[in-house]
Amino acid sequence: MLNEGREIKGRANLGRSLIIKGEVTGSEDLTIDGRVEGRIHLEDHDLTIGESSKVSAEVHAKNITIYGDVTGDMVADEKVTLADSGRLVGNIKAPRISVSDGAQFRGNVDMVGNAGEKRAATKVLSAIPAGPPEAAGVHSGQGVRAGVLDQ
Repeated sequence: MLNEGREIKGRANLGRSLIIKGEVTGSEDLTIDGRVEGRIHLEDHDLTIGESSKVSAEVHAKNITIYGDVTGDMVADEKVTLADSGRLVGNIKAPRISVSDGAQFRGNVDMVGNAGEKRAATKVLSAIPAGPPEAAGVHSGQGVRAGVLDQ
């Protein structure tokens, strides 16, 4: 659609009762409230995973916002946001991340610059002190939930 010479971004919604198995691709922003298993590829577009959703997928999008339950690796060109109701088991690769208090996350973070240069991912959560993870009582295979160690 065009509006005075400017393109208007479309937004698609997958409702709560929908279950998709396979690959989801598109050229518009997407909100998922149902279930998706497989792959989601929305390069140059935003993905919002709603509170009632269950997603088990490899995801690539411009921005990813997680309110629901997600298992899989997230790749964002700009930012991954894990909201307070969000739960992610998987790895994040993005230049910026935001983890809200109460969110649950288990995985690794690889923060890359705009030009694809790697930056150290030392500030994953402010609750973990500087130094090796073992100094904070975090050992390989354990997750951290917004600063709270999962046992």
